Amino acid sequence: MKLSNDMADTVLIKQKPEDRIDYESVQGKFGWTSIDNFNVPYVIRAGEKFTAIRIAEMKLLQQFKDFCNSEVYGCFTIKQHKMTAAEIRLFNEINMFHSNAFYGNYPFTEIDNLLKLEDVENLYDLYSFIKSAYNDQVSVSDTSPCGFVKMDDQPPVPYVVVKGLKYLPMFYFEGAQEYLEGNAIEITDWHLSYLKFCCKIQGIRQEFYSSEKCQVVEFEELKKFLPPETDFKFAWPNNGVKSFFKKVAGEKAKQRTVHSAINNTVNSAINNTVNSAISNTVNSAINNNDAQSQTLLNQYMSAGTNRTQQMAASNYLQMYNNYLNQQFYSYPQGVGQNVQNR
Repeated sequence: MKLSNDMADTVLIKQKPEDRIDYESVQGKFGWTSIDNFNVPYVIRAGEKFTAIRIAEMKLLQQFKDFCNSEVYGCFTIKQHKMTAAEIRLFNEINMFHSNAFYGNYPFTEIDNLLKLEDVENLYDLYSFIKSAYNDQVSVSDTSPCGFVKMDDQPPVPYVVVKGLKYLPMFYFEGAQEYLEGNAIEITDWHLSYLKFCCKIQGIRQEFYSSEKCQVVEFEELKKFLPPETDFKFAWPNNGVKSFFKKVAGEKAKQRTVHSAINNTVNSAINNTVNSAISNTVNSAINNNDAQSQTLLNQYMSAGTNRTQQMAASNYLQMYNNYLNQQFYSYPQGVGQNVQNR
């Protein structure tokens, strides 16, 4: 049999095992790291470390959900990566044989995704800072990742710290941009996330910072274009923070109403042993992107009056868990917009 040119090329360029992106996982190699005293397993791709979204969300980031809403999720964008078959198998081995199902009593599957471990660490730091703001525990210092500077009697301007230097967004100085552009730099990724959070606190229109990059100018360079008698004060606007998190509280109140409705639906399913009610519960949860209904569905499983009933609930629970993994972090609707498949 003679191979066509295309077939011959396919045979010739057949991928070597060591060239696979998941070669280390095929070999069963993985590692552990600690983030704030929490052990996080990771796999390796081309020298970079990755962990499962489920692990990051369920056991590390879930503690922050009470003060997070769509505004907070809009501060960052994270790339997620599909697991390969070898990585799925390895994470299941880690969970079942090395962790006693600590990361969930249901298997990792093809719909599970990975995050770079570095991104998880950066997101944890961002959430920790936002938590400090939520608890009114932010103090402006040289170690703060961001803050505000007040110039005379003008409204405070946000800044972000890059390599120990304070940078302010160029869009605040529209009339002086032609003089400042030569000293401006672009920030992206996590530096931009902190700046976006400050802008949201201050109520700045999103159109000014909605891009994935932002031009900023270093504070000392900016001072050269201001009158020497200008008075500068670095501060953290507590009033603005309280107003921002008041919106969060309003969203959480709506979520509690949804949780109550789902609880009633599940209880009705338990009392009437109607599996269709379980399906409605899951569909309602999916429509409202409500993670807490997992607990309610677990309660249903434990209270089921017969094996068939429990199996039906188990199937719906697996479907819901899969849905949550697809939505990333099982947080309110809108988070999916900030996760890019790769």
